[in-house]
Amino acid sequence: MTKPFLFTLLLINISINTFGCTCKYYGGFAFANQIADIIVQGKVLNYKCDENLNFTDCISMNFEVKKIFRGQVFKDTILVYGDNGMACRPYIDKFKIGEEWLLALNKLDSNYEILICGELALKFKNKSYSGKIYSRQYRSHEDLITKKELLNVINSPYKYPLNTVRCYQNDQIIKMIDYYNYPLTKFSLEELSIKLSSELMKIDQIKKIEFKHLFHLNMSINKNGKLEFLCIERDYEGNINEDLGLSYWCQKVLIEKMDFTIECRYPLKYPEYVSIPIIIGNN
Repeated sequence: MTKPFLFTLLLINISINTFGCTCKYYGGFAFANQIADIIVQGKVLNYKCDENLNFTDCISMNFEVKKIFRGQVFKDTILVYGDNGMACRPYIDKFKIGEEWLLALNKLDSNYEILICGELALKFKNKSYSGKIYSRQYRSHEDLITKKELLNVINSPYKYPLNTVRCYQNDQIIKMIDYYNYPLTKFSLEELSIKLSSELMKIDQIKKIEFKHLFHLNMSINKNGKLEFLCIERDYEGNINEDLGLSYWCQKVLIEKMDFTIECRYPLKYPEYVSIPIIIGNN
């Protein structure tokens, strides 16, 4: 084989690896878990190979679910997909058979996938969870936390803001909400998140949810002092956001119930985007 031919093959491989996957790195588990549909703990049972592919590498695994921390799972064993050479996923052999892991997963048709758009897997051993958790940087040290610390991370997303606003809906649903009595002083994401979650949980339709569900209410603050409702971030898990009418209920709660002071960062750079994490449901 000549050197020019080797060079051509190298360029082809670089192109595949570069353009096959495009996703933002959201940081350690404390941040990245918020983009996932479910968070589960369990054990790797075995690998499954796809006979339709031209190679014999296994790209998925059967994962036994022992504990559900967030989201809804109907099976004791789920199929989790890793990288197939073109996807934004880790290679599945990272997860050894018999090991226990905490995984933050996204729906993939009737199965699930683990992404590399942040740290979405923590290894469980000796009653502790290890991995990159608190840093936003890709190059960072690994942390070791207890179950109590893990629950604090999962249930307090406002402590680890994503610093991004992701909207997938059509522009037609964007609506303006007028607030004339909101002094703009110093912003508190935690206050907004806790208050909204509490008010939404008083609604009968939402109170009935038997599992924890996280979504983000995306808004912006404009120069005219108005809060602009951008969207409820797209949900992968059975379209629960649409089923519960969360966009409607959030706007209704904002208008009728939110009578406390909004605190905003100074100096404001308009528009100031706010992505408010909201946790509803029971677990």
